[in-house]
Amino acid sequence: MDGGAIAVGEGGPWSFWRRDSGVYAVHGMKGEVDLGSGRQPWIAAGPTGVWGVWQGVDRINARRLDDGKAETFSRSTSDRSGTNPVVAASSNGLVVAVWEGRPSKGGMGGHAGGSKKSGGASVQAAILARPKK
Repeated sequence: MDGGAIAVGEGGPWSFWRRDSGVYAVHGMKGEVDLGSGRQPWIAAGPTGVWGVWQGVDRINARRLDDGKAETFSRSTSDRSGTNPVVAASSNGLVVAVWEGRPSKGGMGGHAGGSKKSGGASVQAAILARPKK
């Protein structure tokens, strides 16, 4: 098992973890959802939903877990440098994913993104959800 995180959204508790080479999520006592292969799962909840991020083979993945859709936003890391993703949600609805990697342009799935170099690595970031108005 790798990672393992919990968050409490409007509909109750969520758990997000890795088992073998797969990443899984579960809401309350409902059945687990297999999100595919990956590692380093992380979860956050806020007014714009419950979000999970994880490291795939050659990309960083993010998904809103509580909307019933199977859409996963991905940020390609073709040089396989994307590691250690985390996600945070603010009380106003902003959700941001951050990970370590090499500098690149663009964001996840068309969302705003960027990078900042820090020593030998860079910090990559993507906005997954904007504040509610």
